[in-house]
Amino acid sequence: MSIPPPLAVALSTAAMMPDAVDYIATTLASRHDDSDAGATAAGTWTVREIARHVAVGTRNWADRFAAQVRGEPWTRRHDEHDEHDESVRRRFESMPIPAVRDFMLVAGNDMASAARELAPSRALTAVKLSFGEYPLWTLPPFAFHELVLHEWDLRVPVDPEAVIEPRFAVEAAKSVHAFAPVLAHHDAAITGDAFVLEVGGDIGAMTVLTRDNVVIVEVGAARAPRHGATDSR
Repeated sequence: MSIPPPLAVALSTAAMMPDAVDYIATTLASRHDDSDAGATAAGTWTVREIARHVAVGTRNWADRFAAQVRGEPWTRRHDEHDEHDESVRRRFESMPIPAVRDFMLVAGNDMASAARELAPSRALTAVKLSFGEYPLWTLPPFAFHELVLHEWDLRVPVDPEAVIEPRFAVEAAKSVHAFAPVLAHHDAAITGDAFVLEVGGDIGAMTVLTRDNVVIVEVGAARAPRHGATDSR
């Protein structure tokens, strides 16, 4: 599997944002009875806390992406888009799940629209995020992964065998494959289709590679002829 062009990944992932919003909103609605205290697979977060996190996060990802696509400055609007702000916390604690879905859907559509405006010359523009500096094209995949992975977090406590729906898993895998050379230093490449990443914390090294058109993430560093794992960027 060849690594997809960055602009193609941004367009493809952004186009699926509205569907990803519906995907997680459906699961949120299915757990509305225990939304305030219901357990999830995301550490100590409750269902309601995940709802607030993905709603505000999707809005912020969309706003930041659109501003950068148009070459405009971006500033978080604390009055309504800071999930740690107490007033925002109270707002989303009382917001019905259908309203949360509508809030996210507007943001998802905004991101899809902005992606259609993204010029190839801007796709590789560096954007400073709270966890590092990444090319502009990576913002839609970051937002998409948040929705898809947290949907899974919501289902696992009630269905231990839960898996991500194939169409979303495939899209996520494509962007993971494109991410590999961004996250890994160049000397971490084993071949054109394999990269070793040093994740950090208790995770350590992982290898991203492709076999038979499937993206595989393996724990540990695969043996390379000349290079080992390096720190991620």
